[in-house]
Amino acid sequence: MKAAGALLVILSCSVFGLSMAHSLRKRAEFLHSLVGLLTVMRNELCTSLLPVREVLDMLSRHGTGSAREFFSSCLKQLEDRDFKTAWTAAALGSRVWGMDDEECRMLAELGGVIGRYEAEKQRELIDRAVEYFDMRAKLADEEKRRQYKLRAALGIGSGLMLAILMI
Repeated sequence: MKAAGALLVILSCSVFGLSMAHSLRKRAEFLHSLVGLLTVMRNELCTSLLPVREVLDMLSRHGTGSAREFFSSCLKQLEDRDFKTAWTAAALGSRVWGMDDEECRMLAELGGVIGRYEAEKQRELIDRAVEYFDMRAKLADEEKRRQYKLRAALGIGSGLMLAILMI
């Protein structure tokens, strides 16, 4: 019975450690995907002059990466809300992908820009957001590189230590 309990402790701690490591990868992937899709959005809004709803629809259907889910969420909420409110709600829900409060706030503020200014001003403000999220994506890559194995090993190691203490 003790052996089964020890095995369950090892397994649960290992899964916890691996999920913490996975969250680092998930955050980095989301930020890189967001940079790419914001760049496409900027081009479509400022060069092709497409309406915001069409751009959101295009990104939610044809976008790549995990940020596609963000644009899908925004588009769904746009059905019964105005654009700024829908975008803000989707941005604040971005914590699901590991974004911190500052990143969510920056993404939410972008909703007040999109579709409200002339094309050149919009391009400038979206470019600033792209630069910000690109820098954050690089920092997330560095954090992932430094801590991925550490978090996984800590989960497994703590499970082993607890199992030894149990036996």
